Amino acid sequence: MENNNTELAAQQPRKTMRDWIFSPTLRKELSEISGGVLNGDTAVNVIWQCVQKTPALQNCEIGTLVTACKTLAILGCMPDGIHGYLVPRSSKGTQTAIPIPSARGLVRMARSNGVKNLNVGVVRKGEPFTWSIFNGKFTFSHEPSWTNSDFNLVTSKDAESPLGYYVTWEDAEGNLHGLRMSDDEVRSIMARSDAFKRVEAKRNNPNSQPWERDSTTPWHTDYVEMAKKTVIKRAAKLWDLPQAVTEAMQATDEQEFTSMRQARGTVQDTEEHPLLAPAAVQPTNEPQQDAEDPSPELFDMPQQNNTTSYQD
Repeated sequence: MENNNTELAAQQPRKTMRDWIFSPTLRKELSEISGGVLNGDTAVNVIWQCVQKTPALQNCEIGTLVTACKTLAILGCMPDGIHGYLVPRSSKGTQTAIPIPSARGLVRMARSNGVKNLNVGVVRKGEPFTWSIFNGKFTFSHEPSWTNSDFNLVTSKDAESPLGYYVTWEDAEGNLHGLRMSDDEVRSIMARSDAFKRVEAKRNNPNSQPWERDSTTPWHTDYVEMAKKTVIKRAAKLWDLPQAVTEAMQATDEQEFTSMRQARGTVQDTEEHPLLAPAAVQPTNEPQQDAEDPSPELFDMPQQNNTTSYQD
């Protein structure tokens, strides 16, 4: 009897990546762990579209892909190229997927967790800016300038050189709070990014191929937007967030700025545990894209205004 059961199990087809993404269990879990912010049916469709758009994700271990999707869901984000994205990475011959929320995704996370009147700003040369505590209360002012030199304001060249970035918000009692970072601080964090370091090494290596020297990361193509995300993440440490959200943010930081770690958890081929063993992933014949960094279009594109206001 045991041999018959083994033979029957061997004859049953392994589930494909699509089967696991559209499993009822994953739909339900994504909705529940997001606190109802995400619709499970919509979320799995977005995930599948992301996987189809980035062929390298199709070769990732499904366990890491599902874990990455759940991490984004805890933050109330989806890999839609607006609020977050999935990034394929290669580590010691293993293809894994990591979650990275965008600046807008972190803003959504903040709003859904009670952070009010969130403002994200960029301070540039020549712009009036004050930041102080007066009579025990935090106050600040900022007058963003247009980049049109015809109005005797900052020149376009000056406008491309931010001095720093800030986030302000109100607590439940309406008190104003803020956090700021200099451009030097942001650049020091950028230098810790594994993706940035890899690309810089290629660019500075005289033996690199021309296409390697032309490699970019979002730090190269959308620096200001990445800087905004950095200051939001720093401010989030001061917010009263649920433990699950705090842990999810820490997980994304570890995977974005440190060496890739294998996703934790038991991998079982069952409907109750939507994590598929690596051998069960169906191979694809489609050519792989660069597995180190997402495409630039997956990041928030630079905006024209220096200050972005998010009102509840």
